[in-house]
Amino acid sequence: MCRRANPQEVFLGFTQLLPEQGRETIRQTSLSTGEALADMAASWSEAAPKERRDLVGGLLTVEGLVYDLERQVIVGLIPRPSVLPVLALGLQQTGKWEQREGGLW
Repeated sequence: MCRRANPQEVFLGFTQLLPEQGRETIRQTSLSTGEALADMAASWSEAAPKERRDLVGGLLTVEGLVYDLERQVIVGLIPRPSVLPVLALGLQQTGKWEQREGGLW
């Protein structure tokens, strides 16, 4: 069974990604944050709706989910600034998302 990621721990990991820190610290924080995201993904199917909302709330800004009502798809994400580098790295690898204007589109 996968350990459920604590949203608060994940958010604190993201906030440690500050420009004034050394490269090694950023690398270590990125690795642990990536592991936390993997834990979140693994436990997503088992999470209750409230737990899912809390997980997403720790990643995105208040208006951070951009939904196209006509096509019924998510067309943009506006993550918290501290989360953007990690999410961009992961989502850009899919070839379906690109980083621009402070978000992923």
